[in-house]
Amino acid sequence: MKKGSTFLGIDDARHNREKDRYTELVGAAYRGTKCLEDLRIGKIEVDGKDSTTEIIRLYRKTESSHVKTILLDGISFAGMNIPDLGEIHEKTSTPVMAITDTQPDRERFRKAAEKAGSMENFEKTSPPHRLEVEGKIVYIHSRGMEKEMEKEVMKTSVLNGRIPECIRVADLLGKRL
Repeated sequence: MKKGSTFLGIDDARHNREKDRYTELVGAAYRGTKCLEDLRIGKIEVDGKDSTTEIIRLYRKTESSHVKTILLDGISFAGMNIPDLGEIHEKTSTPVMAITDTQPDRERFRKAAEKAGSMENFEKTSPPHRLEVEGKIVYIHSRGMEKEMEKEVMKTSVLNGRIPECIRVADLLGKRL
């Protein structure tokens, strides 16, 4: 993976589960850790089932035609709107990696998914695996890539800390929408 590879980072905007029916989904295309190439904003339903479709749409609308990997901030957006990583990979022909910097409590997450009616995509998502890169630990779900590629993605997309720059920028924008 080249240092100048472009990654599409995806994160959701803030929302209130009790009063918001929809929230924004933010896509930030970033070349490595140096250059923001594009920003896209979509909309998904809180606790809905449309994040897969919206992530694919954001990918297709991104002006950077060189996106090498789609990077997600975890495996759920807008509450329990869980994307199907396999479908995203299949429909974009692009590797997909969901990243979290804390070890998820899978049983607690399963119960929340069941309560929200999101079990179908939860069951398609294997437990995350621990990945250590340059002394930093993250937890990964991926499709279309092997562990060595996951390490390369992390090495070329993280500037500081443990989260890729494209996700960090999508998160910052999402917090301000």
